Amino acid sequence: MRGSKCTAWLGGIRASSFWRWPGTLKPAAVEALAAHIDFFPTIAEIAGAELPAEVKRQIEGRSLKPLLEKPDAPWQDRILFTHVGRWPKFADPGESKFKMASVRNKRWP
Repeated sequence: MRGSKCTAWLGGIRASSFWRWPGTLKPAAVEALAAHIDFFPTIAEIAGAELPAEVKRQIEGRSLKPLLEKPDAPWQDRILFTHVGRWPKFADPGESKFKMASVRNKRWP
C-alpha cells in the first residue's frame, strides 16, 4: 500500500471496518468497495429508522447491511472520490487543492 496517513494513496485512506452483531453476523471478509459515507445509512437501516425524504436526498452512501448479512451479496460498482484538503501553513490553497486526490472503483481499489 503506497502512501501514509494524510495522503490520498491507498495507504492513507484504506481502513478496516469491524462489525459485531451477535446472533446475526458470522465472521467473514468482504471485498466490496465501501467508504465512511456508508456508515450512516447502514446504522439507520439496522435500527429501522424512518428517514425523511429531505434527509434521504442528502445521503451519498449506501447501506452495508446486505453485505453484512451475506458477504457475497450483489454490490453495484461505483466511483469514490477522495480529497485530502491539507496544505502547508500560510500556503495559497489554490496552489495545493488538487494535489492530493484519488478516484477509486472496483477496477482501481
